[in-house]
Amino acid sequence: MKIALPTWLVPSASTDRTEPEQTATVQTDRPALARPALGGALMRMIGQASVYGKRTVSSFCALATSDGDSLITFEGAYMSLIRIQGSAVVLDAHETEAKARILRNRLSGPLDGKGHALQFHFVSDPATAGDAIERCVEEARAIATRLDADFDDVFTEWLRIFPQTMRYEDCWVAVWSKKALLNRQEQKAARRAQKSTAADMPRLEEAQDPGLADPDLASRHASFVQQVSQAFSDIRVQTHILSPQETLKTIRSIMYPETRDDLWRAVMPPDEPPVRMPDTDTPADIDHLLWPPLREQIFPMEAQTDGYTIARFGILDWAPLDMTLAPDVTQGEAAPIVFGDLVRALAPRDVPWRATFLIEGEGEGFMRGKAFGLDFLNFWPNRHKTVAHKQVNEIRRFKTDTIVRLRGNFATCAPMGERSLLQLRVSRLQQGLNAWASCQSSRWCGDPVAGTLSAVPGLDTASTAPSHAPPLNDALSLMPWARPGLPWEKGSVLFRAPDGAAMPFDPGASGRPATLDLFVAPSRSGKSVAANRILLGTVLSAASATNDGYRFPLIAKLDIGESVSGFIDMVKAALPFDRRHLAAYYRMDFSPENAFNIFDLEVGCRAPLLAHRTFLSNFLSLICLPVGEGAKPYDRMDHLIEAIIDVVYDIVSDNPSATRAKVYRDGIDVTIDRWVEAHTVSDARGEPCLNTGDREIALNDKTLWLEIVDALCAAREWRLAGLAQRQASPEMHDLVAAADDQRIKTKFARVRPTGAQENITDIFCDYIGHFERKFPTIGVCTRLDLGDARIVALDVERICPKDQTDGAVRQTEMMYLLGFFMVSRKLTTDPQDALGMPDLVREYHRARFTEYRETYKRLEADEYHRTGQSENVRNMVQFVARESAKYRLSLGIASQAPEDFGSFLTENSTGRFIFGAASQKQADRIGDLFGLTTASRDIVRNRLNGPAKDGSGAPFLLQIKVNNIWYEQMLINQLGPIELWALTTDPVDRGLRTRLYESLGPAEARRRLARVFPKGTAVPEIDRRKNATGNATFDEEGTNIGAVVALAHEIRDCTGIAAVLRGSSDA
Repeated sequence: MKIALPTWLVPSASTDRTEPEQTATVQTDRPALARPALGGALMRMIGQASVYGKRTVSSFCALATSDGDSLITFEGAYMSLIRIQGSAVVLDAHETEAKARILRNRLSGPLDGKGHALQFHFVSDPATAGDAIERCVEEARAIATRLDADFDDVFTEWLRIFPQTMRYEDCWVAVWSKKALLNRQEQKAARRAQKSTAADMPRLEEAQDPGLADPDLASRHASFVQQVSQAFSDIRVQTHILSPQETLKTIRSIMYPETRDDLWRAVMPPDEPPVRMPDTDTPADIDHLLWPPLREQIFPMEAQTDGYTIARFGILDWAPLDMTLAPDVTQGEAAPIVFGDLVRALAPRDVPWRATFLIEGEGEGFMRGKAFGLDFLNFWPNRHKTVAHKQVNEIRRFKTDTIVRLRGNFATCAPMGERSLLQLRVSRLQQGLNAWASCQSSRWCGDPVAGTLSAVPGLDTASTAPSHAPPLNDALSLMPWARPGLPWEKGSVLFRAPDGAAMPFDPGASGRPATLDLFVAPSRSGKSVAANRILLGTVLSAASATNDGYRFPLIAKLDIGESVSGFIDMVKAALPFDRRHLAAYYRMDFSPENAFNIFDLEVGCRAPLLAHRTFLSNFLSLICLPVGEGAKPYDRMDHLIEAIIDVVYDIVSDNPSATRAKVYRDGIDVTIDRWVEAHTVSDARGEPCLNTGDREIALNDKTLWLEIVDALCAAREWRLAGLAQRQASPEMHDLVAAADDQRIKTKFARVRPTGAQENITDIFCDYIGHFERKFPTIGVCTRLDLGDARIVALDVERICPKDQTDGAVRQTEMMYLLGFFMVSRKLTTDPQDALGMPDLVREYHRARFTEYRETYKRLEADEYHRTGQSENVRNMVQFVARESAKYRLSLGIASQAPEDFGSFLTENSTGRFIFGAASQKQADRIGDLFGLTTASRDIVRNRLNGPAKDGSGAPFLLQIKVNNIWYEQMLINQLGPIELWALTTDPVDRGLRTRLYESLGPAEARRRLARVFPKGTAVPEIDRRKNATGNATFDEEGTNIGAVVALAHEIRDCTGIAAVLRGSSDA
C-alpha cells in the first residue's frame, strides 16, 4: 500500500558533523529550526575550530588504500564509485516514480539494515560546458586539418554560441559497505586477523596499510556493487563501475575542476611503491618504502576559509548549503516530485552547482528512538512530526517500503576573490532549491570546509546536513539518476537537452554495425537541416580515418530539391581549389549532357554485379508496369526481364555468338583515338594492331570496343578504359533485340498474359519503345560523369514532376529509383565481388572495393514519400538496407509520414529522428510504429513544433540503437547563424544565399549574412519589403527589382540594412 506523507522527511540532528544552526527560509506550516542565540559570531568560532585545532583538509578524507576493485577507509569500510551515464530513455515524472519503485524493489533488502549506503552526486556547470565543447571542437578541427579543409568560421562560431545555451553535467553514485554488515563473530575474527598482520610488520605511520582488507566484507561489497549496477541496468539507466584509479581521479576533479584534464594518477596497490628517501638515517618506520597516504595525494593544497560560509579549494571559492528540509513530495499531486524539477528550476539561473545525497540503511532502532521521544511531545500544538512518524510506522507495519536515513548537501562556486559573484550564485541556488517543492536549505554549515566536502562523493559518509527519514521509494525518486543520457562522451555534432545539458552525438562512432536511420516530419520542421548537419559531423568525425590516413568518407545523397546544396557548397568552399572536385552537386535533367546509361558495367567486366542487376530488374519492371492505382504487373513479366538482362549482355559481348557486339569506330572519343594511334604497331603481316604484351589486337573494321577496353586495362589506363567501356555497354534499344533472341522466343513465345494475340515479349518491347521516345537520354551512352568525387549529391527535382497524375507519379518513381542507383553504385561494392571478374581487372577492382569497404560510407535519400510507396523502389532500397552491413554502409531515408517507409524499413531501422507529426492521429501512429514510451509520445504530440523563431533550434526526438541498447531522448538541434545560413533549406533564403555566393564567395557571404541576419533567415525582412506599399526598389537604370535581389545588393555593397557591416571585419 502507498501512504501519503505530508512531511515524511523529518529532520534530525546529524551525529557525524556540526549541527546546522540556521535555515535560509521558514514556512509557517512546516517545522522550523531555531537560529543560534549567539548568531554569526558563534558560527565564526565554530568555523575556525578546525583551523585553530590544526585540522588539515586531508583529515576529511576517510580513504586509506585500495583492495582489488574497491577503496577502503581507515575504519575498514569499502567504497566503489559508479558513474551514472544517464537514462537511455526520456522519463517524465510519472515514469521516473515508476522506475524508482523498481529500484526500491531491487535495493530495499540491502538498505533495510545498517551497513550499506548510497551517495548520489550530481554536478551542473555552465562554464565547464565550454571546456567540453572545446574538446569536441579541437578533435573536429584536427580532422579538418588532416583533410586539408578549412572550417574555422564554423568552429569559431561553435565556441561562441554553444556555451551560451549548454551546460556540462555528470552524475555518480558512491556505493558504501561498512563493518556493521558483519556480525560480532565476524568482526572479532577480522580484528584478530588485522592485529596478527600488524604484529608481523614494522610501524607504517602514514603509509597505506594493505592489512585493512577484509575478504568477507570485500565479497559482500562486490555483490552489492553489482546489485546496484544491475538494478540501474534493469530500468535502462546506463552505468560504468570505475576502477580505484578512475575513482580517485574523479573525486579529485570534483574538488578541483581545473584538474579535470590533467594526467594525475594516484599511487597505491597494486602499483609498485615509489622510491623515497627517509628523513633520517635510522627511520623508526617504513612509510618511505610503501605507498604515500591517499588523502595527501588527493589534496594538492590546503583549503582556506573565511571562517563560516566560504571555503577555497584551488582557484575556486565554494559556498556550501545544507538541506534542512527535503522536498515535500505531497505537493506532487498532478505529477510526482523528481530531481529533474530542480534541474529545470536552476537551468535559467546560470549557476554552477553540485549536490550530494547520502542514503543509508538504519534498521529499526533509528525510528524507534524517534517515536519514543515524540511520545513526550504530543501536547505541542504542531503535530507534523507526530503524524509523519505514525505514517512511517504504518509503512513499516505493512512492509510496503524501507525507511532510510537521507541527508543532502549542495555547493556553488566562483573564481577566487569574487565574493559578490559567489554570494549572488548561492542566493540563486537557494531560490532554486526553494522552488523544488518547498525544499529548505541553510548556509550555516558550521565549518565551510566540512560543508563543502560533504558535497563531494566518496571521501566519507559524514555530512554537515541534518538527517531525514523518508521511505526508500520517495528518496530514490529525488535522486539524479534519471537525467537523459546518450552513449557518447564527445562527438562532432553537439545537440542539447531541452534544459540545456550538452548531448554530444558521434555519427562516425562504432557500435552501429547496421545503420538505417529514418528521418520523419512534415515539411519545414528542421529534418533536412539536421540531416545535413549530421553529414558535416560525419566528415569531421572518425569516419574520415582509414587505414591509409585521413580521407573524406564516401557520402552520397539523393534529393528532390536543393536542400543538400548548401552542405556541398560548404564543403567545396572549405577545400583548396585543386581539391574541390571531391565534393560535387548535380541537378539532373533530360539534356544530352546528362545522358546516363543504366547498363554501364565496371571497367573490364562483362556482367553486372549483384546490386546493379537488382536495380536493372526493378527499373525495367517499373517501366513495364501498367500505369494507374492498383495496377499489377503482367504475369511472368519478372521472369522475362531476368532472362533479357542475361541475353542483352551476351549479345553485345566479345563471345563468338554475340550478334550485336559494339564495334570500335574513330571519331567517337578523341582522347581514346589519340591513345590508340600512339600505341599502334604493325603485326607480322604489316597490319596495324595494338600490342598488349600477351596478345595483339588487330585494328580493322571488326575491332570491338571491348578489345579496346582490354588494351587500355592492360596498359593501366583506367580512366580511358572507363570511357571505352561506356561505348561497349548495351543500350536501351538493345533490349528489343534481346527480346527477339531465339533463347527468349523459345521460352516465352506462348506466354500471353492478357489472353489476346499479343505475347509478353511484344508487350515488353512496346513499353521499352515508349520509354525510349519519352526519355531519350536514359539508357544511351553516358555523358554525365560523377567523377571521383567522394561526396556526391544528386538533385532529381527537374525530372520528377510535382503533379499527382498517374503518369507523373510513375515518372517520379522511375527517376527516384534511377537516382538512387546512380548515387549508391560506388557504395554497394564488396571485395568478394572481384573474385568473379576477368583476370585482367580482378586485382584492380579488388583494391578499389577494399578501399571502399574500409572507408565509412553514408547513403541518404530525401523526399521518400514522393515515390508513392512504389513496390519497385522499396525493393531496391530494401535490398541495399539488407546488404548494408555487408557493404559497411550507413543508410538514411527521410520522408514526411511514418507509413511511407513500409514495414521492413520501419522494423529494421536502428535510428529514428522524429521532428514532428502533421496531426494527432499521425503522432499516435508514430508512437505505435516505433514503440515509443509514454513520455516520448507526449513529446511527439505536443513539443515538436519546428525551428524556433528566435534561432534557438529545432526540437526532435531521437530513438537510436547503439551497442544493442536503444536510446530515446528529446534533443534540440541548435546551429549558429553561419551554419544556419550554410545549411538552410528555405527556398527564399537559398535564393539570397546563392546570389551572394556568386558575388562574394561562400565564406564571405555566410559571414555577412550571419551578421545582418543572426537568426539564420531573411524571410521576415523579405516579406516585409514585399508587403510594404510604395517601397519598390530600383536599380541604377530605374528598373524595378525584386526584394531578394535588392537585399543581396545591399549586403554586397554594405548599404541599407547591411550598413552595420561598414568598418567591420565582415565588410
